[in-house]
Amino acid sequence: MFQARHYYYLIAYNEKYNDYVHYKVDRMTDISLSEQRRTIPTEPFNAANYI
Repeated sequence: MFQARHYYYLIAYNEKYNDYVHYKVDRMTDISLSEQRRTIPTEPFNAANYI
């Protein structure tokens, strides 16, 4: 997660896009945990490069 202009954002890998995406946390509603397995990318994530 990161904060910008008084808002919080979640950075996550999205398999659908085969890339990292960000979500504005205060817009999230009806969140639930999933038992579905996910693939974690093998390359290290660098938040400074993403932002």
